[in-house]
Amino acid sequence: MYCNAGDIKIKNNASDKVVTFGNSKIGIALDYNGKHNVSGLDIINNQNVISGTSGIFSKKRTLKNE
Repeated sequence: MYCNAGDIKIKNNASDKVVTFGNSKIGIALDYNGKHNVSGLDIINNQNVISGTSGIFSKKRTLKNE
C-alpha cells in the first residue's frame, strides 16, 4: 500500500500505553503496557481483524552481562 506521510495519523495514549496510527485504509494499535502487542488492526470498511486479547505478541530477551 502506498500513502503520503501526511495521510497517516499517530496518537499516543500515554496513560493506557497504547499508540494508534493509520489512515483511511488501515488502523493499527500497539500496546506497550508491560508487553509488545499489536492489540488492534482495522482494515478497509472498518473491518476489525484483530482486537484485545487476540492480538499479535512478540517476545523480548535480554542478556545478562557477565
